[in-house]
Amino acid sequence: MCRHLSLVFDPRPATTADMQVNLCNKVLFILDHFGKEVGPRLTPETWEVLLKVLLGSADILLKDPADEPSQLSTKLCPGILRVLFGLWIRSQCMNDLLWKALAAVINGWRHRMPTIQQWNAHTSGFTNHILYLLYGFGQEQLTIAEHDNSKTVYDITNKEYLFYAWYRFMYILGDLESISLANNYLEAMRGINVVSDAFLAVPSNSAGKAPDGNTILHLLGPFLFEAINMSEQGNNFDRGKAQAYTTVSKIFSVKARSTEFHTTYLSCFYRGTEQGLKKNNYMLAVVVNNSLTLFQSEFLGVRMLVPHFITALNQVLTSVKPLEGISFKGNFLRESSIHILKSLVCLPAHFSDIFSNIRPQLAQLILEGLKTEEDTKNRQMLLWTATAFLYDNIEHPDLRDFSHNFCTFLLTKVVSGTWAISDILQGLDVLAEVSNLYQYVNHYNKDTAGYIVSTLARYLEIWMTQPIKKEETIPESQIIKSFYCALDWIMADNRNQWILSNPLCLKLVLEAIEIGITGQKYVPGNQQQPVPEKDPKNKRTTVDTTKGKQQLKTFNSPTDKIREAANFVLLNMVNHVDNYPTPVGPSSGSALSSERDLVEKFNLKGHFVTTFVYHNTVYSVIRHPRAKGNSKVSTVIRDDTGRYVWSAELNLNGTQFVDPGDDDAVAPAVAKEQPAVEVDEELLQTLSGFLSDAEKRMQDKVLRLSEVASNKESNLLKGRNFGRNVNIALQHPHPPLWDDNADKTVTRLFMSNLGLLNTHNFDDLFFVERFTDMDRQFNYAQNFNLLDKTKERGTFSLGVIYVMKGQDETAVLENESGSKSYQKFLRKLGWGVNLNEHVGHSGNLDPKVSGNLALYYANYSCEVIFQVATMMPNRESSSKQLHKQRLINGNRVLISWVEDLDEYTPPSGSTYVFNIVIHPLPSGLFMIRIFDRGMGHDPQKECPFGPALDTMILSQHVLASVVRQTALNVSRLTEERGKSNTMRQFLIEDFIARHHVEQPMNQFFAYNFAD
Repeated sequence: MCRHLSLVFDPRPATTADMQVNLCNKVLFILDHFGKEVGPRLTPETWEVLLKVLLGSADILLKDPADEPSQLSTKLCPGILRVLFGLWIRSQCMNDLLWKALAAVINGWRHRMPTIQQWNAHTSGFTNHILYLLYGFGQEQLTIAEHDNSKTVYDITNKEYLFYAWYRFMYILGDLESISLANNYLEAMRGINVVSDAFLAVPSNSAGKAPDGNTILHLLGPFLFEAINMSEQGNNFDRGKAQAYTTVSKIFSVKARSTEFHTTYLSCFYRGTEQGLKKNNYMLAVVVNNSLTLFQSEFLGVRMLVPHFITALNQVLTSVKPLEGISFKGNFLRESSIHILKSLVCLPAHFSDIFSNIRPQLAQLILEGLKTEEDTKNRQMLLWTATAFLYDNIEHPDLRDFSHNFCTFLLTKVVSGTWAISDILQGLDVLAEVSNLYQYVNHYNKDTAGYIVSTLARYLEIWMTQPIKKEETIPESQIIKSFYCALDWIMADNRNQWILSNPLCLKLVLEAIEIGITGQKYVPGNQQQPVPEKDPKNKRTTVDTTKGKQQLKTFNSPTDKIREAANFVLLNMVNHVDNYPTPVGPSSGSALSSERDLVEKFNLKGHFVTTFVYHNTVYSVIRHPRAKGNSKVSTVIRDDTGRYVWSAELNLNGTQFVDPGDDDAVAPAVAKEQPAVEVDEELLQTLSGFLSDAEKRMQDKVLRLSEVASNKESNLLKGRNFGRNVNIALQHPHPPLWDDNADKTVTRLFMSNLGLLNTHNFDDLFFVERFTDMDRQFNYAQNFNLLDKTKERGTFSLGVIYVMKGQDETAVLENESGSKSYQKFLRKLGWGVNLNEHVGHSGNLDPKVSGNLALYYANYSCEVIFQVATMMPNRESSSKQLHKQRLINGNRVLISWVEDLDEYTPPSGSTYVFNIVIHPLPSGLFMIRIFDRGMGHDPQKECPFGPALDTMILSQHVLASVVRQTALNVSRLTEERGKSNTMRQFLIEDFIARHHVEQPMNQFFAYNFAD
């Protein structure tokens, strides 16, 4: 009967095609139903007859071209294949000859798409069920998902047959490279990809061990490697080959850490990658987009592909227009290229013997890529990649010009405004970051720093004094960051402050600061005038004056934030230029002594301290007793930049300084000898002739009395030897005794000599309240405690943990050491400080709990304490090491050294926002991963910080410095510069409001004379 039913599939005239299709479908339905219902009772011989008949009928239909006139085979193809494969599976046939016959005829059906689709469905269904049998992951029953979304479930328990049929089905299409149609070839490769994904989806913790990469390639490698290494079919088959490359690269990527791939597979993969990069733009794009993690895998010999990738990246990144012949978005392809570039910038420094020749190529590639990049995220990634490249390679002479050219390019883009504002701000951040490499930049080009600062200062003036046009308005954030960037370059050299030898640059900076604070600029020859503001909402005003030669340009009225930024720059310059680090060291920019310390040191009394406020600055003048007539004071000064102590002594001797303890007399001054006056007798006689007789008698009487008095004085002087026994030398004055408790002369003189007691300052100078009750005297330590604890710089705390393979959170906190690379990383991350003696930011580290030693880092603008778990002693009484957990989990940025990245999970209960993960690679390089809990930015649109980026590879040489700078930049995302100064200013204002004394003028000056 089966043989007779096969006759309905013989070709008929086209006029009866529809009738024949209906009849054939009914026969197929009968055969399918027969197999389901009666199949279990059929003998193998019967099954073989049925399968042979159906196979022959299918071959008659399907071997012909798909475009025959009747279209009978096209209409019946999906149905007859479904029934054929269904009956074949139900028969559980293991006849080798029959399977070979099936493979032989199917080889002639591959021009029909349903053949490929049925093959895909059955290989996928078998694979999912086999994976369940092997690993407990997949389909519990053999389920075939048809192309029309219907499913067929087979209840087969014979495992031997299942494995046999799966293997035969996998290879039943034969050599896929001989498929003649490009679309069918692509569909076949998609089917291979589905099988590969099923294997890759098996988790390692499922029943049994997950299949490794070699296992998958044993099965699928013949299809995939032939596809990516053979190119005889032509470009029409590129989509299928692209699918094959995507599949094989995914296998290598996913199984990179768990599989040591056979060298045969690696060589085939490398050859296919090289050919793909060279073939055409489409295949180049496919290879680049699928190679993001290729160099992170560190497969044996993978770096042999570096020159080929540099050539490809150069083709992508330096092209002004998108590459022709690709269907990918240009931005996506460029983004992939930059991700690969992040893995290459470390190679010249780490493998100097092999890759030193690519350093100039990378430098040129980065600069040209920046010139042609138009996407914001890509541009920002490329900027930070360039910064990391500089960190790692700037010491090499090959980059003599690159650092200057890079800075010049950034500066040009910033001041020209051709970039979007987000890119300009990022460019300023990068430019400021490069200032950390000042010693190398200056070594190659001594004018770079001056050029950067001068240019920024000039454009700051232009931006803040530009014409009133809305479309030309420079954003406030750009002006603020430009101020900060200029300051970073000014303070870049701690040993020789270059700006002191560049008066023109200093002048430009100070002029920009003047405009930023006051909204005006002094023009030589003109009278300085403020910019009037009639309405606070009107941020700009125009003043027209024609008097003389005076002219006032249109200025922007600076906003509060611009004033704060300009003032921050000014304060840092006047306090830190040529004065950082201070003699105390980088840990403190303020004096260590307070009023209490000075009073105790000099054995003084508490009420010897006079505290007053002048222009939001608090002064504490400590008078010393006027022993032997000297006048000396010590002054503690507090403002928003810190606390300072000065000592002063009154000197009235000009250049002749006299030790107050010397009792030797001062030599008397020598009087100038006056010449004698001769008596004119003739003149006297002439004058006497004019006197009357009575007047002459009176004159004679006076002369006689004068002569008597003169004789008496002469006799007295002779009797006393003319006073020659009297000591007439000048002596130091010995003032009368005074009461130290009431004397305020020294304080009054000091304030007066500084001009503070001028009546013009009366409205700006206030004394601090004082108490007559000695028990309630002003407690300086208590009132100034909060102000003195508020640092003058930004302070940050960063957690550091070491995670060995297989450790849980508790075990991680119990680590008290790490690998040699980890210890080397710590030594470069910060300076070791003794917390018992440390005067800088300590980040809640208590020596009694966290141990005596900690890592610390500081520069002129910030302080960082590293809370390193391995440096803290363990507590036997605490199984979870809660003292470490509280410190580590309280940080917003966590640095994790992770030996096994696949098993790593960040600490639970941590408040961190960013987790910077360092993963050591076998070659001695290190991969960076950054996990973001959310900072309000879109990772798809922007790259808000660096220089370390996610998946970037760094060398040990720069690992610590780059990670530290990245952690600092992350921390600064949530804290504006100058916040500490603003907080100090707030505390000072609060102190003044609570403790200043309002006094009338007479009481004010009376207070300066006595208590």
